[in-house]
Amino acid sequence: MSELIALLRGRLQEFFGAVSGNIGVTVAPPAAATYTLSIAANKTSVVIGEVVTFSGVYKKDGVGVVYGEVTLNKNASPIADVTTDAAGNYSVDWYANVAGSFTFNTSTVDPGAATTTSMRWRGSVSPTVGVTVSEGGEEPWPKPIRTFLSSLIERFRGA
Repeated sequence: MSELIALLRGRLQEFFGAVSGNIGVTVAPPAAATYTLSIAANKTSVVIGEVVTFSGVYKKDGVGVVYGEVTLNKNASPIADVTTDAAGNYSVDWYANVAGSFTFNTSTVDPGAATTTSMRWRGSVSPTVGVTVSEGGEEPWPKPIRTFLSSLIERFRGA
């Protein structure tokens, strides 16, 4: 066997010149992808019954993620899912049905991340947007007229 190795070494030296006994190979792992997710709201103060449109872009290494799934979250709870378009853009409407102050963000499960419900947050998460919902708009009548109408109604009730 040692004769075979010596023969091979001799042939390699003839072909390549001096031959080292060791050959080193270094393999670098690929760089991890960077995912980003943005969010914007067309309104941050509404009354009950109005619609707020949230929109943004889901990107991988600066390029839009085609047909990626984005989840809209209200106060850290998922309320809607939407799919991005061919450029990574998304848009989703939320109907304001209760008064209060709410925090919204969007999240994704990036490819390669765990996808069980308990691990949903292992993907990208956008910054937050605050939305305040009030009971209603201005009173339909000025205060003196409301007072007069209220007193008139009370008189008829008492009659």
